[in-house]
Amino acid sequence: MKLPPTALISAARRCLPEPTVVPRHLANCPRGLLDLLFPAHCAFCSVELVEPKGAALVCGRCHDKLVPPLEHLCRRCGVPTPPTNSQSDCVRCRNRRLRFDTVVPLGLYRGDMQQAVVRMKQPHDEPLALAMGNLLADQLELRYAKERPDWIVATPIHWLRRLLRGTNSPEVIARQLSKRLGIRLATGMLSFQRNIKKQGTLTPTARFSNVRGAIRVSSNYDIKGARVLLVDDVMTTGATASESARALRTVGASFIEVAVVARAIGQT
Repeated sequence: MKLPPTALISAARRCLPEPTVVPRHLANCPRGLLDLLFPAHCAFCSVELVEPKGAALVCGRCHDKLVPPLEHLCRRCGVPTPPTNSQSDCVRCRNRRLRFDTVVPLGLYRGDMQQAVVRMKQPHDEPLALAMGNLLADQLELRYAKERPDWIVATPIHWLRRLLRGTNSPEVIARQLSKRLGIRLATGMLSFQRNIKKQGTLTPTARFSNVRGAIRVSSNYDIKGARVLLVDDVMTTGATASESARALRTVGASFIEVAVVARAIGQT
């Protein structure tokens, strides 16, 4: 299988020594040489980048396609609503018991964004997950200008599924958000205590039953009274995020905001 340029570049960069282990006056030489040999490419379309769009390493065209302006979103579940809606909740989530407080999506799960989310789940496309994490960080930086969460937590994946997949895009995104926003990352705070059926094969109601009681919280962190940013790649019904939030509330989390790369709107 032929890997995209972004994956080759990422792998090559990981083989280089960090600047701190080489003489100061030569610290930038290896990476500068690598930039000449392997110019930066858009993480989505692989076109060579002349002027990257911010820190995300995506071209301007892909940036505009992946992150179009989103208006009139339900504050509680993150789906588009009519302009007249109060935005505190909507008909899709009003009768649903969701244990998180609010959802912030980067985009909607359709078109190019849907393709990006599917690709991010593959090990060789981790650079794309990093890029999407940067785009999400750009959005959250403005949101957190005054008050930031105390912790960032990735939604969990069962260890066997993680092993078979070879990567976990929510973890990659959460790590990048932590780095960009300066918020502590709670690694391994949430985990599955049993393997569950694949959520995508179930009805919306069955998805909530499928994850009920399946997620546990590590005792290594004290989050009593904390504001938590829960991170996922895509939200469809909100079942996994809601069960994760329920587990976090059992150990004292006071406010739980969910940040997702894409919000699906086909099901509730």
